[in-house]
Amino acid sequence: MASKIEQALERIVTQPDGTRSIPGTMESRARGSASIARMRESQPRTPQALTAMRIIHPAASPRVTNAFRQLRTSLLRRAGNRNFLLLVTGASEEAGASFVARNLAAAFALEETKTSLLVDCNIADPQASDLFSDGNESLPGLTDYLDGHEPRVGRIVHETGVPRMRILPVGRSRVGGAEYFTGSRLRTLFQEILGRYPDRYVIVDAPPILGAADTRILADICHSVMLVVPYAGATVSQVEAAVGGLPPDRFVGTVLNNDPPMPFSA
Repeated sequence: MASKIEQALERIVTQPDGTRSIPGTMESRARGSASIARMRESQPRTPQALTAMRIIHPAASPRVTNAFRQLRTSLLRRAGNRNFLLLVTGASEEAGASFVARNLAAAFALEETKTSLLVDCNIADPQASDLFSDGNESLPGLTDYLDGHEPRVGRIVHETGVPRMRILPVGRSRVGGAEYFTGSRLRTLFQEILGRYPDRYVIVDAPPILGAADTRILADICHSVMLVVPYAGATVSQVEAAVGGLPPDRFVGTVLNNDPPMPFSA
């Protein structure tokens, strides 16, 4: 199993259309790192606020923080010096995929030379968007761009209050689903947000794979897919069905969530 996961993770650097990403030059990486170093939050969140939001930070529980750091390190090691698009989905509604997605994004942002972008594709249940919007549902986001109402990418990417971590929320229109993802604009958007910084890692928060046509479409667009399984919350047949619904060449493995020893989990 480990060898299959390694092979899948190595394919993170392969574009969904079969082409391979061109590694960033030292000059472009230097520019990207300099841009990341200048990133500032206009309203940084306190450690207490982040804990209440169940988001890891340097002063958070070492057990939880280190678990996400180890996951990040594994992904980075196998991806080499290239950034990637990682889709996170759950085996069920209660799996806690959004919790894993936002904390994995936070883990990448803990490194001062890296930045992360959390893309909320959970149109029907936008947990990440609602968490970071602080009640402001007028923030332009993904659906505004895909509808053509907001053509500028810079307008749909927002601060999170977490250093070096940004969010692309669902947007103002929350009606519809798979239809948003069938056109070419989403691929174009992903290419632009991934290429803007060579040290940016994009985490896509998607609905549960079972019964979600939009997640299957997203899985074919992203470089890799991670499945979140709830501890004691899914049957073997459910997990097998969820894995069977993912592209085998992009599936990198599962994350067990809600393990009782974890101090805070979804």
